[in-house]
Amino acid sequence: MSKLINTGQRFIEKLMAALIICRKLCKDRKMRGLIVFGEIAVVTTSGKAYYRLVDGLTRRAVSFVSLTPEDAIPISVKIVITTNEEKKKVRFSKVLVYYEDDDPTDVIEKALQMLSNKSTYDQVIVGVDPGKAFGIAVMGDGNILRSMNVFDAEEAAQRILQALNAINANRKKVKIGNGAKEYQLELVRQLNRCLPLDIILELVNEKGTTRTGEALSKYRHTTRDIMSAVRISMRKGSEISRGKSHE
Repeated sequence: MSKLINTGQRFIEKLMAALIICRKLCKDRKMRGLIVFGEIAVVTTSGKAYYRLVDGLTRRAVSFVSLTPEDAIPISVKIVITTNEEKKKVRFSKVLVYYEDDDPTDVIEKALQMLSNKSTYDQVIVGVDPGKAFGIAVMGDGNILRSMNVFDAEEAAQRILQALNAINANRKKVKIGNGAKEYQLELVRQLNRCLPLDIILELVNEKGTTRTGEALSKYRHTTRDIMSAVRISMRKGSEISRGKSHE
């Protein structure tokens, strides 16, 4: 464990060192205008907060600007994310506060929702591809809001609950693939325990949702599970009576 912590600390140190170098190279305003882009700005000098926010944004392929509280904010920026300790130093109209011990998913989701000018979605559907790895895709009115892989049914249920609580929507639904029976049944049991009864659960025939040869990278299994979850979210399913495991 100590080796893992040390590795993480070294990575953060290297990341911050690279950021400092980048800022030095970008002192010239014209050069800065060429290099810095994005509608979200991560404004912090906290290595931990910066690492977690950047990791969350990068995983979702969201472009962003890296700044310190003393930096001028580019005109392209619409939303600033900073820490509670640094928010008083940031002069901007739309500022979201990130607490560095929290999961950054919620503040990132809120930023993206603000950028889309949607305070409320008509429908949010969570597609789940159960298995040894649970692929999860959260869809808002047909667009991917977030995606993840988890490796335990209880954790999957908690992450789904967290995602649904963080998003305002008129209708909320969870669609679960029926391919891996053992994992599917356990997930339904967990969801029945933690989700409000007004959230609909559906079982979906996942045949054909996994395509061979997809995402040929070292992360191909992770990507495949998430893409299967996206397809599951788009299919019509049969509603599961709440309180039952649908065996």
